[in-house]
Amino acid sequence: MGRCLPVVRTFVSIVAGFIEMPALLFGVLSLIGTAVWVTAISLIGYSLSSTWQSIAHGIALAGYAIAAVAVIAIAAFVMYRLREFRKESAEDRLAAAGSPTGGPVAGGPGAGGPAASGPAAGNPAERPAARADRPRG
Repeated sequence: MGRCLPVVRTFVSIVAGFIEMPALLFGVLSLIGTAVWVTAISLIGYSLSSTWQSIAHGIALAGYAIAAVAVIAIAAFVMYRLREFRKESAEDRLAAAGSPTGGPVAGGPGAGGPAASGPAAGNPAERPAARADRPRG
């Protein structure tokens, strides 16, 4: 029966291999399970054939409802992540502006002058790298 269930079907062959089930036995049991499943689904379909229009209408309505819920959930998630991203970005900007290494503090030394950044400002990331052909001194 596991061969006919959507998620279980993926793992049935793997489990059969792990327990070292003979291939012929697996094939026969898979055939029997599939035949039972197809017969049951066919009989259910045959018995519901007279009410098919109402069932199809109900399925369509359920499909629309599921699609609407999915769109709303995706939109809510995107809005939530966008808000979080903007919040984190604003916090990073505030932290960089207020920290001693992140940037000049308003009114402090180096605020707005030409030497506020670069090698002269003492930023080690912007200093030229030491080269082997230059004498150290």
